[in-house]
Amino acid sequence: CTNLSINQAANQILINSLPELKKPVIRILEISATSGSYTQKAIRKYQNSCQRIEATVLFINKTAHELSQIIFQKYFPCSERLKLTLSTDDFLISKLGDFDVIVGLPLISKVQGQTKKDLCAEYEDNLACNTAAFITQKALRHGDNIALFLPKYFLNNLDFIETRKAISKFQITH
Repeated sequence: CTNLSINQAANQILINSLPELKKPVIRILEISATSGSYTQKAIRKYQNSCQRIEATVLFINKTAHELSQIIFQKYFPCSERLKLTLSTDDFLISKLGDFDVIVGLPLISKVQGQTKKDLCAEYEDNLACNTAAFITQKALRHGDNIALFLPKYFLNNLDFIETRKAISKFQITH
């Protein structure tokens, strides 16, 4: 197995963990995207389960956004059944509304200064000091079904105490 095939398998497991949804409109959000591959797989998964998919992809930088735009235009052109929004917005400060599905690999970086104070106040979490904790908590507030790759230390690191408490209120299937 190569690292690429391991990553592809892990990505497919993440998408397969999402529930079947049957509704007129399915709203999908991918955070911290480098290529939008989770969104591409989610579109394929749900394309026959609804009348319309509204997908938003938040890229980690402008280069990833520009390169992926070409792929999406070629393989996933917007239509009456598919609305795509591709941008480089920061999930933590964006006002996007609620989603049926939120997927991604949250960026993990330390948060300091006024940004940390603001996020700690908003999420009532004075222990967290990394973006992955706050991203996970925001996803819990705005997503009905969430599939995120979190670092292994999520299970025992002090940064995630409040995040683990928040997650414990929900049904975890995978």
